Amino acid sequence: MRVPFAIGCGCLFAACSAPSAEQVNDTETEDSNVLLDTDSGTVAVDTDLTDTDIVDTNLDTDMDTDVDTDVAWVDPCVDWSTGVCEIADVGLELIPVATPGANGLTVHPTTGDVYLVLNGADFWCSGQPDGDATYAETLSIIDGSTATEVANVPTDPGPVWPIVDVARDRVYVAASGAGGTIVAHDPATGSALETWNLGGRPHDMGLDVQGSTMVVSNTYDMSQTYVSVWDLDDEVELSHPAVPGLPHKIVVDDDERVAYVVSLGAGEITAIDLVTGQVVDTLSSGDIPQTSGMVFSPSRRILYVGKTAGTTPEEGNTLVAVDVDTGQIVGTTGTFLPNVSTPTRPWQMALDDETGLLYAALANSSSVIVVNVDTMTPVGLIEVDTCPWAVVLDVDRGYGYVSHNEAATVARFDLDKVTSALE
Repeated sequence: MRVPFAIGCGCLFAACSAPSAEQVNDTETEDSNVLLDTDSGTVAVDTDLTDTDIVDTNLDTDMDTDVDTDVAWVDPCVDWSTGVCEIADVGLELIPVATPGANGLTVHPTTGDVYLVLNGADFWCSGQPDGDATYAETLSIIDGSTATEVANVPTDPGPVWPIVDVARDRVYVAASGAGGTIVAHDPATGSALETWNLGGRPHDMGLDVQGSTMVVSNTYDMSQTYVSVWDLDDEVELSHPAVPGLPHKIVVDDDERVAYVVSLGAGEITAIDLVTGQVVDTLSSGDIPQTSGMVFSPSRRILYVGKTAGTTPEEGNTLVAVDVDTGQIVGTTGTFLPNVSTPTRPWQMALDDETGLLYAALANSSSVIVVNVDTMTPVGLIEVDTCPWAVVLDVDRGYGYVSHNEAATVARFDLDKVTSALE
């Protein structure tokens, strides 16, 4: 039983309100340990556990008021105004890395190793550098089997996202600094092997796993209004289709060999054929123009897009579901307000396609929000470290990883523990 999680909130899918002592009538139900407020319907727990009609393997057999230490008791409702509750036990580990300043990260599907880019700047959330500190711009390698950083090697300026190319045994880094390059690294040692200049300021990449093409978004300023389609075998640019300003996150439909690119300023999604390198469709993600992260569900054939508007959380933070076959918006979470006093947004995210749980890093917080995409409902919060930037999942090994822009750590959590807590 997961009693502490259930009774601490009891409202994962609906708005919560914390009951006060005055609100609770002392009218007991058949089980005298549960007090029911007959006016509001809220439930409180009586600390007198002397009744022997409660059967719970998490409670001491002598039925005193102590709780066994195998249950981590916390108040799981971080923000009672929304009913989004902190999950008490996700098996969280904080893995030390060389410096703060992380952006994107990825997992090698074969080895389980994690690749993290550290871009030399750690003020994504605060807006201010950490004193006068500057850091090297590097690629970090974390051994997934030991949860330790095993290498930290130089890469080109302004690294934003890494991606693993299993077929060519490479890890590519999109570096958006002066010159703008793609750097190919050895996945075992991290050594830089090749560097390509594609003429823009690369932000993210999408691979055709059935072929040799890679789509690269160019996002340094509004002058970058195209993507590059690059042939990895011949090392030539095949095309550079025009897209709305600030092309940002890229996700790939491996089966259909189509890349989807979301433009940060316009909120428009451009579909690019990975075989021909040409634009085949454009999709709208709705009225809120500012977009951030995006993920694709192969089984649902839906894109989930993070949206941000205004300067306060109330002004439009949401997730939008876009059907790639019809082009229609088929769901939204509505505005949700995590427990932060400064503006936040669902930033870079990852999806467990089997469970339907989406994990989004929340800027200006220390939380990852968990969303059930089948109901488009926020269902939990995972507390991590300062200023989470991105989430990646290693579903085969049962882990989620979170990068932090303002902490020299990577968080790792247990996917099964999250799923069990939300059942």
